[in-house]
Amino acid sequence: MLSFTQKLATLATISYILSPSVSSAQTSSLHDHNSIGWYQLNTTTNLGKKWGLHMDYNQRYAPFSGSLFQRLIRTGVNFKPNNKWHFRAGYAWVENRPYGDFPFNTEGQFTNEHRIYQMAAYRHQLSRLDIRHRVMTEQRWLERTNSYQYANRVRYQVKAQLPITWKSRQNSYPYLQVYDEIMVAFGKTVPTNRYDQNRLGILAGFHFSKNCQLEAGVIHIHQQLQRKQNNQSIFLHNTGLQANLYVQVN
Repeated sequence: MLSFTQKLATLATISYILSPSVSSAQTSSLHDHNSIGWYQLNTTTNLGKKWGLHMDYNQRYAPFSGSLFQRLIRTGVNFKPNNKWHFRAGYAWVENRPYGDFPFNTEGQFTNEHRIYQMAAYRHQLSRLDIRHRVMTEQRWLERTNSYQYANRVRYQVKAQLPITWKSRQNSYPYLQVYDEIMVAFGKTVPTNRYDQNRLGILAGFHFSKNCQLEAGVIHIHQQLQRKQNNQSIFLHNTGLQANLYVQVN
C-alpha cells in the first residue's frame, strides 16, 4: 500500500503529466516566468454548530514592481454536518490586471470575472497528518472586449498539515503544510484547452488558537491561458511568496 508521501508524489506527477507543457508541442509554445506574491485574509463567522458565513479577500502582486495584478473577494455559506465533511456555496468577484509578457486578454486591459461556486471538503487523519480533500465546481463569467464569456471549471485540492510539536487537544502549535491543486475547464464554451492550471505550495504556519492561524511559504503556479498568440499556446510559470491569515468568529 502506498504511503502518503508516495500518494502525494503520484498526484503531483499526474498533474504535471496532464500539463501540455510536457508534450511534443513544447517547442511551439510561449512561456512566461514571473515572480508573484499572494496574500489572503480568510474569515469564518459561525452561526450555530453547523452553519456559518465565509469571506476571503485576496491580493496578488508582482513583488519586484509592487503592482497589483489580481484582486479576489469570495463569499459563501458554510454547512458542516460533522467534523469530517464541509460544504460551501457562494459567489466570487475577480479583478484581473495585465502583468507579464502575455496578459489574459489581447488588449492588455483590466477585466472582471464573476463566479458562482460549490464546494465539498473531506478531512481525515493519517497518523499525525491532517489530510484535507477539496472538490470545487465553478460557473464563471469572464469579461471580454464587449461581452462576457461563460465557462465551467472543476478543481481538486489535497492538503496535508503536520504539527511540529503537538499534544492532544492543544490549540497553539507550529506546523508544516504541503498542498497540490489541479484545475480543469470543461463545457462547450472552453475555447482552447481543458487544462487550466496546477498550484503547488509548501508553507509553515502557527495555530495561535483554534480560531486564528497564520501561514507563509512558497507557491508555484503552472497555468495555460485560454487564448493563443500566433497560433501558439501560452504558459505561465509563476513562483513566489504566499501568506494566509485565517480568523474564525464564534
